[in-house]
Amino acid sequence: MHSRRSFVARSGLALAAGLLPVKHALAALKGSEPIRLVVPFAAGGSSDTVSRTLGVKIADLIGAPVVVENKPGGGGVIGAMTTLAAKPDGRTLFVASNGAMVINPAIRNDLKYNPDKDFKLVASMVRAPIWLWVRADLPVKNVADFLRLARQRSLSAGSAGNGNITHLAMANVAHIAGLQLNHIPFSGDTPALTALGSGTLDVSFNALIAALPMYQAGRIRPLAVLDNQRDPALPDVPTLAESGLAGTSAAAWFGLAAPAATPDEAVREINKSVNEALAMADVRERHKGLGFTALPGSVADFQQMYDSEVAVWRPLVKKLGLKPD
Repeated sequence: MHSRRSFVARSGLALAAGLLPVKHALAALKGSEPIRLVVPFAAGGSSDTVSRTLGVKIADLIGAPVVVENKPGGGGVIGAMTTLAAKPDGRTLFVASNGAMVINPAIRNDLKYNPDKDFKLVASMVRAPIWLWVRADLPVKNVADFLRLARQRSLSAGSAGNGNITHLAMANVAHIAGLQLNHIPFSGDTPALTALGSGTLDVSFNALIAALPMYQAGRIRPLAVLDNQRDPALPDVPTLAESGLAGTSAAAWFGLAAPAATPDEAVREINKSVNEALAMADVRERHKGLGFTALPGSVADFQQMYDSEVAVWRPLVKKLGLKPD
């Protein structure tokens, strides 16, 4: 297995917070007024890392400063409402995910926004498979051990929030394996993994990038990746299907969405800058090391992916009878 030290070296590139630099310019959004990327989860998580990595490039390409704003809470609801309250001019963008856009409408009866009507899709960014992590001192070595222990006693299982893909991934695994996990929702990946690393949580379902600090410190361990193939970042970790649990694949995706009244010109400009950023060699290398797969494409491509996600996950929420915990 690759050592944590070599993995740290490959992950590289520290990220700056806050205001991001400006160099080259495209068109309508150029200027001193910042573009806001509203991240609906705590700093340090998957969506935050993606936003800061691509935000630097978007700022360079468009010629306007980019500000990353973390608005955690409600499984993405606070971030979504913050975005919808802004002027629809293309300068306030929601860092959308399948949790906030696809799952929330199925799991919440009190949702104050309709992602299918209130938002306009702008650009898909990346995909990140979900992993099954355990605290370092949990007495299990593999998925089989985990299943035996989880059937013997109740294990606490953290997610990045109600309605998040990590919540649904956990619930689906528990359903397929016949487990009764004690779900504890957090306000993002980082708080959940911090609890896992401190030993106050038994299990958590999160993307690789979010788990890196605790993994590198030796405080958590991966048992499996919830994907159709092993991740080249940690190739010795099996898929959950290899470990005997088929039908458990789950991945977070992140993209940009804007209030529905946002002009198409601004949407095209942002989409172009995101696609150019995803094609850059340094961005590709960083994403590879962090377990991300780039999702370049047109707005129509993003819409097609979104529709396919809706067709898969919303019926599953109803099948499992999921409600906010």
